[in-house]
Amino acid sequence: VTAQNTTDVSVQARAKLSYETSRGAGTYTLPPIDVPARGSRVLNLKQIILSGTPDENGNVIPPGTTFGTMALEVVNKTSRGLVFGGSTTFDPVKGGYGEFIFPDCSICTFCEDCVVDGYGNSTCQPSCSDPSCCPTPDPSPTLSSITPNHVAIGTTSLNVTLKGSFSSNPHIVIGDSSGQPTSVITVGNLQAPDPQTITATFAITSSATLGTYGVAVQDDGGQSGTIGFSLVPRIDSISPSRGPIGATTAVTISGAGFGTGPTVNAGSGITVTINSASDTQIQASFAISASAAGGNGPVTLTASGQTSDSINFFVQIPTSLSIVAGTSSTTPEASCTTTVAGQPATGCGVTRSFTYQVNDQDTPAQPIEAAGLQVWDAISVTSPNNLGISGVATTCTGTAAGTNNGPCNVTTNSLGQFEETPGLSVCSTVCRVNNACTTGGPTNANQTVHVGPSTITQSPSYYCDHITVNGQ
Repeated sequence: VTAQNTTDVSVQARAKLSYETSRGAGTYTLPPIDVPARGSRVLNLKQIILSGTPDENGNVIPPGTTFGTMALEVVNKTSRGLVFGGSTTFDPVKGGYGEFIFPDCSICTFCEDCVVDGYGNSTCQPSCSDPSCCPTPDPSPTLSSITPNHVAIGTTSLNVTLKGSFSSNPHIVIGDSSGQPTSVITVGNLQAPDPQTITATFAITSSATLGTYGVAVQDDGGQSGTIGFSLVPRIDSISPSRGPIGATTAVTISGAGFGTGPTVNAGSGITVTINSASDTQIQASFAISASAAGGNGPVTLTASGQTSDSINFFVQIPTSLSIVAGTSSTTPEASCTTTVAGQPATGCGVTRSFTYQVNDQDTPAQPIEAAGLQVWDAISVTSPNNLGISGVATTCTGTAAGTNNGPCNVTTNSLGQFEETPGLSVCSTVCRVNNACTTGGPTNANQTVHVGPSTITQSPSYYCDHITVNGQ
């Protein structure tokens, strides 16, 4: 058999024989042969049979083989991507001459294989024998996060960052809750600084409603899965933004997207009752228990299954008292009657009257402007007791004689203020010498003031001609 190469490049060919004998059929593969450009090679099949040489698989063609076919193909593909192939018949008994000609496959392009059948017919088939012919397709993009993943209703322009794995030409696809494309959120100023990051501006129209929207990335590799992006209610303000522990505070919450049937959560220890609601305003009552945590706590609003960002509400704990400017007055020192050893005695003293402001624990302290906080106190004399005082007047002596367990109908007004009633008084015989009033002191005391559920400790000091509280 003669193998003829009609191309301008050398090829390496391999012959594969299929034969038949009286004992059965078999196959035999010849070693590759080089066929030069525009040249030929002769294969003596009868000699191969008679030699009894095994092929690479250990097969031999037994003597007595009467008929067979031979297929010839190129194995080195020196012309990038071309595959030449065909077949002929041989008769080792009768001998004969067969010729196999490599066809001219110039009709095939660089990225096609030229395939020839046993009849010399050639066809061109797409080939990936060269990586540049069939590049690896871009993988489907992935989307792992979007920041922020929610925004308050009414926002019209929002800068977002998407993280994942993206190839060339990415763009963002936004759909509604049912997966249908939506026009209420559009994308502008899209940039892809690296294969893991996309930055874009979301333009949100006024017709957008509360809910979760699906965001996906589409590029040359396909489309990623969706990730949730939500439009949520917006709280602009809460007024007042403070309220005292152990009391109920009426608040107004203003914003947008409250819808119908909103709920408000103010955290542990605060029970919220909504008295009225519109899409932009809620009137509510915050009942703050005596066990609620003091300080800032988050207040959120939920509507249509979406929860707003939080706004702080400060739970005030009565922590200190301050004397309201302009309310303090002290009587001139004058004769008075006191009791010494159980007997009336003449002494001298003064009375100081003023109004207290209840303040919270913030820094700096803020007034607790709440009416109705119950107030009572207890005062006990300590050392030194230079005036020999055995007892002092209190704001409220309590509901039981000799105790200070209140309440005693003394409460704060709407400004969170109350009067020190009937005032802090002192009357001591030490202050009277030779039937005349004189100076002297101090007698110190501890004052425990109860305001609502809280306790405040102060230090009054009594002198013949004046009284101080915490040194003032």
